[in-house]
Amino acid sequence: MRVPALIVSPWIEPGSVSHKLFDHTSIIKTILLRFCPDALEKPKLHHGLLARLRRLGHPRYLGERVAHANDLGELLASTEPRPAPDRYALIQDASAHAASRPKGAAIEQDALARQPMTDLQIRIAAANRELRRLGHPAGRP
Repeated sequence: MRVPALIVSPWIEPGSVSHKLFDHTSIIKTILLRFCPDALEKPKLHHGLLARLRRLGHPRYLGERVAHANDLGELLASTEPRPAPDRYALIQDASAHAASRPKGAAIEQDALARQPMTDLQIRIAAANRELRRLGHPAGRP
């Protein structure tokens, strides 16, 4: 089963798309390739003190799946990271977007708010009331 993924990084070109198959071990392989590529090689069988000394301070071999996974290196193609967008510009854009929504969207949200609570929501609300009764401050986890 293929699962689409979004890879977000200032080191990736905007709008880039990869059709290569990645999996969860692709992240591990990318890190290992960058910081300790020897960990991707299957260890040779050595016995005794020399073998133990070679393993000290080196990451353990993580197996064939990691070794054969595609790494994300091809996506990290920028030579310089993109600068972060201005925080206040993002907030203003979000406010403008929210203000430009059709009024029907707010009505739909009100309709969702009027739906009966699920069992989980009821239990969370009860737990919240109990915490307040016991003196736990509001707005705290």
